[in-house]
Amino acid sequence: MAIHLGITVSATPRTDDRVLLESHGHTPGYLDEVDEGSPGHLRLAHAVAQRFGVHGVTWTVTSTLPEGSGLSSSAAYLGALVLAAGHTGDIVTTATLTQELEAECGSRVGLLDQLAVLGTQVHHALRIDFVDNTTSDVALPVEWAWTAVHSGEHRSLAETRYAERRAQCDEIARVLGPWRTITAA
Repeated sequence: MAIHLGITVSATPRTDDRVLLESHGHTPGYLDEVDEGSPGHLRLAHAVAQRFGVHGVTWTVTSTLPEGSGLSSSAAYLGALVLAAGHTGDIVTTATLTQELEAECGSRVGLLDQLAVLGTQVHHALRIDFVDNTTSDVALPVEWAWTAVHSGEHRSLAETRYAERRAQCDEIARVLGPWRTITAA
């Protein structure tokens, strides 16, 4: 469901061909200097700039979404970057693109977070069918309220066993077939 927090990337033209990324609380950097040892936020921005041929701009990132809190901050960050780079695809295409970019930077992630941050509307939940990657809005009563509580524990997929668990699930699905076709028999 949509929440009132998010990430914005503004673009300011530069007089040279370089791309500078600025983000409160993070190391700024020129994306042409990014390598494998660079911080993750710079590597992700570099991947987007490379994919879209972005040059001559300063990207300034502002966020009200707490990083590492379990609210899909990396998916929101990449979504904001690809939109700032000029991508205009539909939700599924954009989510798939951000998934590919995150994989290029070393995190093999699913599509749930990307679809949720890119496609959820106010007062709606997002129904996702992963068999064919279709989505539909599900209206929620406006009087319903939700609370997300941050435990204070920073979370990063790269620091968890997520990739291992995902590989195990992929192997099971390969052997048994799609999850929705599996029965107890």
